[in-house]
Amino acid sequence: VLLPELIVSIVLLLTRDAGLMQETGSIPLLAALLEHVDRFNHLSPGMERDDNEDLAWPGLM
Repeated sequence: VLLPELIVSIVLLLTRDAGLMQETGSIPLLAALLEHVDRFNHLSPGMERDDNEDLAWPGLM
């Protein structure tokens, strides 16, 4: 539930200081988090359907 807030915060932080993520060494931590989220998504029902659909909002394309 808090993942969207984390992503928005990181994007805002990178717009202020692009080198901060490398200086703090947080990239490996975020990469590990992304691996866990990816594994969790592979366990969800309908994963194949979601992977095959276009990445567009319904009604826009």
